[in-house]
Amino acid sequence: MLRSVICQLSHQSAGIPLPLMEIYGGGHQQPSVASLQLTFEKIVDGFEHVYLVLDALDECTDREKLLAWIDEIFRWKCGNVHVLLSSRLEADIEERFGCLDILSRVSLSGSSADTDITNYLDAMLSKMVRWDAQTRVRVRSVLLEGADGMFRWVALHVEELAKCHSRRSVEVQLRSLPKDLDGVYERILLRSNNQHDLKQFLLWLAFSQRVLTVEELTDVITVDLSSGDLPWYEEDLRYFGPTDMLVTCSGFVTTSQGDSLANFALSCILTRWCAGAVKLAHMSVKEYLLSTRIKDGMVSFFSIDERLAHSAIAATCLSYILHLGGLLSVNTSTLEPFPLALYAAQYWTLHMKLGRGVESPVWQLMVRLFSQDGNALANWIRLEDPDSVVDWDRVDYEKSSSDIAPPLYYASCFGIEELAVELLRVGADVHAQGGLHEYALIAASYHGQSRVAQILLEHGAHVNAHGEGDSALQVASGEGHTDVVKVLLQNGADVNAPGGRTGTALRVASANGRVAVVRLLLEHGANINALGKRSGTALQSASTRGQEAVVRLLLEHGADTNAPGWRNGPALQSASFAGKEKIVRLLLENGADVNAGGGINGTALQSASFKGFLDIIRLLIEHGADVNARGGKLGTAIQAALIRGRVAVAQLLLQNGAVMGSQGGEALQRAIKVDHEGVAQVLLDSRVVEEESGSNLATVDYDNFNDDKEANENGHNESEEEYSDAGTSGDDKKDSDTEWYSAEDISSIRT
Repeated sequence: MLRSVICQLSHQSAGIPLPLMEIYGGGHQQPSVASLQLTFEKIVDGFEHVYLVLDALDECTDREKLLAWIDEIFRWKCGNVHVLLSSRLEADIEERFGCLDILSRVSLSGSSADTDITNYLDAMLSKMVRWDAQTRVRVRSVLLEGADGMFRWVALHVEELAKCHSRRSVEVQLRSLPKDLDGVYERILLRSNNQHDLKQFLLWLAFSQRVLTVEELTDVITVDLSSGDLPWYEEDLRYFGPTDMLVTCSGFVTTSQGDSLANFALSCILTRWCAGAVKLAHMSVKEYLLSTRIKDGMVSFFSIDERLAHSAIAATCLSYILHLGGLLSVNTSTLEPFPLALYAAQYWTLHMKLGRGVESPVWQLMVRLFSQDGNALANWIRLEDPDSVVDWDRVDYEKSSSDIAPPLYYASCFGIEELAVELLRVGADVHAQGGLHEYALIAASYHGQSRVAQILLEHGAHVNAHGEGDSALQVASGEGHTDVVKVLLQNGADVNAPGGRTGTALRVASANGRVAVVRLLLEHGANINALGKRSGTALQSASTRGQEAVVRLLLEHGADTNAPGWRNGPALQSASFAGKEKIVRLLLENGADVNAGGGINGTALQSASFKGFLDIIRLLIEHGADVNARGGKLGTAIQAALIRGRVAVAQLLLQNGAVMGSQGGEALQRAIKVDHEGVAQVLLDSRVVEEESGSNLATVDYDNFNDDKEANENGHNESEEEYSDAGTSGDDKKDSDTEWYSAEDISSIRT
């Protein structure tokens, strides 16, 4: 839901909101719920008014978190957010919001829906062309009389009455109408000719972790859950087509077609024609199946226990995946007959955990999957690779068998504690290498599996081990897994270990805005001013990324604002180059030297001028920045601005005392050559060259300016700070091919 709200707000913005760009992080990982909430708050700040409408709070599957988030919005008191909520009266919702004075309550009685029900009923009856007028009038009268505001009740009866073939059958149906939804559902269930399959379908619809396609749901009954000791895939159980499933589920489901599928997290294996999506027709269906009322009625067979439901789904998924082990490879062609493959691969671990414990047969199926025999484990990983660079597409058909890591590695990635213990008991090597993170401990740490990490450490895993990449502490810190960081530190992890792709644990935690982890690392002795071999200090990294809370925390703990960084110099230069105005102000208020040099970009003013950040330039000048200071590869600030054709920046610098001196001519030559007419006009208007003479034009080859394409802290690479794409200064190189202009050519610009 948060993603949907952010998406809608983004469409209303003039371009992509900056907070959304910041959370993107190169697209390498899914943002957390906390970071999405913070992004939403930042985006809202950019609007004069935001109107948020949340319908049917009582139907949310994760209501506690939703209510907490809404409560947080109410506490902002920012004045530009207006919220409209709708819900049935539920105790937790009433307790959360009942005492808030800022909310105005409007009670909607059942009768308020009468007009909508009447309009709906008239529209549906108009389609009953087989019925005579008398029958339509009779049906209309009876249904409106018994509706009592229950739209769903009317819809179900219309659906049932449409099956009648005579006036008498219609009358019989009307005389036996159940008075409430429970009665309607009970009657439909009693009439089912295929109760075992119907229960299986309803169970999946009630607890699937995303909306299912019609084909996916149809295939869930290919696993026989009553086949002796273990569930087993049986192709002969498959329905002839999705239509048969829809007939079995009649009255309980609704389908959607076409473009609606774009809203689902479907992978590329579903590129074939799809009949649509299917879900429960109404929240009341799930409520009825889970209620105590159904247990005491005539259809108690259909009563569903949530924990057992998740276990049944997990068993179905595991059996399905084990059957896929018979395939030598997986691709769009080989998976064509197995529409449930992707869902089974992606969600069986979650259903297993929601079942609150591994029990037989789930346990037996899981142990079988993680055995070294067969191809099932490899095919599962090809469909749900935890080492995938991007979280939203973990399918890797081309992953070779030699690239499949040991089973313990994947048990660690997915946090299956009991399985990790079992694998270690039967001889799994805790130090075995394989997979993106190389060691099981690092994989568990990256994915936030603190209990598995503890198990591995108890079985001898080296807490500071790392191969070509980062250590367990570094990856856990970067991902913000505080519990894992605690476990690692308690087991002797070196808090100041350098190396890896990201520098120290403190640096990567700071860059990623992991406030709690930064605080924890500092409490355990992290060197706050440590400088990595290929990375800056923690303060520099946090400043580049605009992590204000982390910057404040580091400053409170004594971080040196003028400590030399790596490529971009001290923190002030990094923040200025990245356009982080709030951070620049904060650093200046805490003693940052506004004229400090260092790094490839020179001073903070030169960095900001090169990138064109006017507000930061003004702020730096207000704090005493020397507009004519030289340094780095950019020369003076005005030269840095003119390299990129920053006319407004050049004008601002000139207004504040910047001078070009002997560099004016070469700047003008460059402006003419690359067609920066605005820059040339600024120079001419400022009288930095004489119209009648070109004698002061130095020969400088601006074409050999280096465009440093390496990634930066504000973009795609965790390991390196943002670099300048500026090049050499005016005194560096000569080029005999440099094209020059006469005074007459220069003068013609004025005309």
